[in-house]
Amino acid sequence: MLLSAVFFTLLLAATEPLLEVPPSCDLVAVSPWASAGEGYRAQAMIDGDICAEAHLTLALVSPSGRALYEKDFGGTASVRRFYGVPGPAEMQKELEAWIEQIGDKPARSSALPDWPDGAAVPEMFEPDAGLSVAAWRALRAADRPLFCFDDAPGYQSCVALGADGEIAEIGRRATR
Repeated sequence: MLLSAVFFTLLLAATEPLLEVPPSCDLVAVSPWASAGEGYRAQAMIDGDICAEAHLTLALVSPSGRALYEKDFGGTASVRRFYGVPGPAEMQKELEAWIEQIGDKPARSSALPDWPDGAAVPEMFEPDAGLSVAAWRALRAADRPLFCFDDAPGYQSCVALGADGEIAEIGRRATR
């Protein structure tokens, strides 16, 4: 009788499902940066065991594969759009949407708002410190490729690709 009880216990243990190990949140999203030209791309990378705590990096890459710009956000919680994303499949979709340059994101510096004479800043834009009115107007006239990305509720940070192939942070635009 004791032998059959042990056998029955072992049989039950064998039929119980094994605990599933949640998938890690090591993800990469790549999107063309069309306004910069053929071969330029944006890459968003996260790595960690839990998506809500994963390390987040954004890179803008030249056609030769050289990283022109890298921004380390620390964790995904640093960017509001990633709050509450439940798992890797959903996070992959959010990463892809984050770096796509579609919708109301300006593609060229000529689309930036004018900086009127006497105004403290252009309408709905916070230029980086040190960016003068003259430099702003020159950037608009140069019609350079822009890359904008959500980084805070109601704001997108924007960078511009210079004629020298270098990236310049130009500030944040209000999106609401």
